[in-house]
Amino acid sequence: MTHNELPANEGQKGIVLCTGLLLLATFPILANEIIDIGPEFGMRSPQVAHLLMLGRVAVSVALFFWLSGLVIARTTRARTRPGPRLLIRGAAVTAGALTMYTTAPGTAAPEVAAVVSGVTVAWLGLEVCRARGLVLWDLYEGSRTSSVPRVRRNWTAFDLSLAWCAGGGFTATVLEYVLRSIDADLSIMDSGQLSALSISNPATLIAATAAASMLETVTIIAAVTALLTAARRPPWQIYTMVCTAEVLIHAYIGLPAVGIALYAAGQVWVYRKYGTLTPMLLGHFSVNLAGGMAALLQLSLAHRIIAGIVLACSMEVIEHLVKKRTRSDSSSPDAHSSPLTLPVGTAGEKEMSS
Repeated sequence: MTHNELPANEGQKGIVLCTGLLLLATFPILANEIIDIGPEFGMRSPQVAHLLMLGRVAVSVALFFWLSGLVIARTTRARTRPGPRLLIRGAAVTAGALTMYTTAPGTAAPEVAAVVSGVTVAWLGLEVCRARGLVLWDLYEGSRTSSVPRVRRNWTAFDLSLAWCAGGGFTATVLEYVLRSIDADLSIMDSGQLSALSISNPATLIAATAAASMLETVTIIAAVTALLTAARRPPWQIYTMVCTAEVLIHAYIGLPAVGIALYAAGQVWVYRKYGTLTPMLLGHFSVNLAGGMAALLQLSLAHRIIAGIVLACSMEVIEHLVKKRTRSDSSSPDAHSSPLTLPVGTAGEKEMSS
C-alpha cells in the first residue's frame, strides 16, 4: 500500500491512538510525581492532589474498558477455541481490575500499583497494534528477506539499545551532579531516585525495573513508533512524541530528566532500524537494573563509570564472538540500513509498502 492509497484519516487515527496510549501511560506517573514529590518543589495543594487522584482513577477505568474491549473483539468464537478464549479474556479483565484497584488511594503500596499498571499498559500497547495489523515483537517477520542472521540482528539491536539507555542515564546523572555542584536545589529532588520510586530492596527493584521496561519499551517507544510510522507520519513527529513522554515520566528527578531524551531518541532509532522488540526490552531492563543496584549500593560516580566501562567491554567481547560465529552465514550488507515502513491495513497484512 502506497502513501497515495492511504485513507485521508489514517494519519489522524494514528495520532489519536498514540495520544490515548501516551495519556494512559504517562498520566498516572505524572500524578504520582506531583502528589508525592511536589512538596519538595513547594507544590502543596490538597485540591490539586484530590483532582489528580480522581484523574488517576479515571485513567485506570479507561484502561480497563479499552483493553477488555480489544481482547474480547479479538477472541471471538470464530478465531479462538473456548478454553484459550476464556483464559485470555479473564486475564485481560483481571489485569484491568487490578489496575483500578491498586490505583485507588490507600489500597496498595505505590510500587505494587506501578508494576500492575506498567504491565497492563504494555499489554494494551500490544493489543492496539495487533488490531491494526502490526506485530511489535518482530516487524520484519515474513515481510522482508534479510541476509543478516536473526541472532546477529537481535544482538546488534540489544547492543545499541544498551548503549542508548546507558548514554541517556549517564547524561541525566552528570546533569544531576552539575546541578548539585552549583547548588541548584530547586532543580532536582531532595530524596534519591529509588526513594522517590518506593524502591528499598532488590526484589522491589527487579519488579519495578521489569514493569518500567515493558511500559516504556513496548508502549511508549515501540507501539507509538509503529503506529505513527504505519500512518505515514514524519519521523520528527515520532521522535517528538516519544521523547516528550519519556522526559515527562522521568520528571521526578527534576531538570536532569532532559537527558532521558537522548535515550528515547536512540531507542526510537533502533526500533525503526531493526524492528525487533525483545532485545530492546532486555537492553533497557539490564541498564535499569544495573543503575538501580548501583544506587542501592550507593556507588560513587567514579565507581559507576568504572562499572559502566567494564560492562561495555564485556558486551563488545560477546558481540565480537556472536558476529564471528554468524559471519559465514551472511554474504551481503545489512538489509536493514533504512528506516522501516509499515503497512496500514487489517490484521495479518504482511507486505512492506514501498
